[in-house]
This record gives sequence, structure tokens and C-alpha cells, in this order.
Amino acid sequence: MITISIKSNFPDVAKSLDLLPEQLGNKAMASALNKTIKQGRTQMARGISQEYNLSYKAANGRLRITSAKGTGRQLMLRAALDAPGRHGMNLIEFVLRGAKGTKKAGTAGHVGFRIKRGGPIKFIRGARAAFIGNKGRTLFRRVGKERLPIEPVTTIDVPAMFNAARINSVVRQTMLAKFAGVFAHEASFFLERWKPR
Repeated sequence: MITISIKSNFPDVAKSLDLLPEQLGNKAMASALNKTIKQGRTQMARGISQEYNLSYKAANGRLRITSAKGTGRQLMLRAALDAPGRHGMNLIEFVLRGAKGTKKAGTAGHVGFRIKRGGPIKFIRGARAAFIGNKGRTLFRRVGKERLPIEPVTTIDVPAMFNAARINSVVRQTMLAKFAGVFAHEASFFLERWKPR
């Protein structure tokens, strides 16, 4: 989880709140935190999709944001970006289609996949080793030599990708570097709206 909070990360920015009316300052701060964490989500999804053979959409869909709130009783000047824990992603996400992978759902005996972009293509071979089912959404393998039982084939999931230091640290540092500028913009916006007409 990546968390950014006023108290922990931005003591200098927090001091500037004294120059603003309380409610206005809280709204500006919450808005700045939320915009920054959303930018972090976008960067995280891009970082994951650039390193792993996973689409931006698939990576982004597995990231979660806890939003800051800055009004009334819902004051919470902290926002978080996280990838909730799972038991592993089905390998179907990384199966290659066409000549290097498998042609269609139901094809057995030749399933090629690639986990990392630019990494080696690996195969699950054998007539009874693995097959695609569930209308193309799941890769299964047989347990033993009989037709049943079967089990889904899983691999690394987005939480592990999220916590890869080379991705996580860059996203975190970028958010921390951008926040002061985002807050200045939001404070200016809310001050302009607050001015008596």
C-alpha cells in the first residue's frame, strides 16, 4: 500500500493551511490528495503493464484507491493506493494467441505464455496438460491422468507486481514530488470560488 498523508509527508504544506479558512483548506487538501493518488494509480498501472505482459486496463482494474475526505464529519486528510490481496491471477491473462500460443478456447496440448514483456515464451505442453475453458476466460489443467479433477492454473498477481520495488518506489516518489504543486493549484481554485462576489 502507498499512503500519503498531510501529517506524515507534508508538514510544510500543512502549515500553509493556517492561511486558509478551515473548511476551505480541508477541501483543497482532500482534493489535492485525491488528484495525486489518482495520478499515482495511472502511473502504477502503466508501470505494471510496461514490465509485465498485462494490459493497462487489466492492471488498473485491480488497483484500489481510498479517497481523502475534507468536509464536515468526514475529515480524513489521507489517501491510499493499494492492490488488494488475491490468491493468484489465472495464467490466461498471459497466454499468447496465434502461432506462438494457442489458437482458440478448447485447444489443448500447446499453450504458450509470457509473464514479462520481452521475457521468454514458455509452454504448458501435453495433450492432457492444460486447456482453455470457461468461454476463453480460464486456463485449467488436469490433476492426474483422468479427465477430472481439474484446477485453474495461477501465477503472479497484481499485488506482487505492485510491490515490486522498482515500480512502487518510483510511483511513490513521483506522487510526493507532485503533491505540493497540486495542492497550490487546488488552494487557488477554492480560494477563487470562496471570494465574495
